[in-house]
Amino acid sequence: LSASWESSVDGVLDVLAEPDATGGVAGTGLLSEGAHGITLTVTDPEGNRGTAAASVVVLSNALPDCSILAPAAGEVWTEGQEIPFSGTGSDLETPAAELQHRWSSDLAGAFGSPEPDADGLASFSYAGLSAGVHSVSMEVTDASGGACSAAVELTVEEPPPWSSAEFTNCGESGAFGPGQTLCDTAYAGT
Repeated sequence: LSASWESSVDGVLDVLAEPDATGGVAGTGLLSEGAHGITLTVTDPEGNRGTAAASVVVLSNALPDCSILAPAAGEVWTEGQEIPFSGTGSDLETPAAELQHRWSSDLAGAFGSPEPDADGLASFSYAGLSAGVHSVSMEVTDASGGACSAAVELTVEEPPPWSSAEFTNCGESGAFGPGQTLCDTAYAGT
C-alpha cells in the first residue's frame, strides 16, 4: 500500500505516510493558515484507490510573550565578573518549558541558551562579556517558530589597574623586631 496527503490550499503535502502492518496511516506536516480540505489517498499494488477526507482550520500562531528580569537596564559590571541573566517566556500554544531562550549581545554575539522551567523562567550567569556598552537581547521562540524579544543595555568596565599586588624588597626570613618592615608593597597592573 502507498498513501499520499493533499490539501485544498497547499496541494500535495510532504508527509511521510507509509501504512503500518494493520493498514493504518499516520503522518505529520505543516499547513498554511486558513481552512483546508485534507484528502488521504491510499493505493494498493493493483492500482485500486481509496480516499478519505476531512476539513481542518489552521489558526495563526500567537507569538510568545517575554521579559528580562535581570540584569536591570543601566547596570554597570566589571569585565570578568559573573553577571546573572534571567528572563521569562510564555506562549498560548507551546508549554513554557519547551520554549527556546537565546541571549546575545550586539558586541559579543550569542552567549547563552538556558532551558526554562515549567513556569517559563530561564536563568544563568555569564562572565565573558568584554568591556563596553552592550545591548543585551533575549529572544524566546515557540514550537511554530514565532518569537518575541526583549533587550536591556548594560555597561561592562575594565577592571581597575591595581587589581593585583606584588611584594618587593623582601628580606630574608628570620626574626624581626617591632617597627621593622618585612616587605614593601607595590601595586602592579593586570
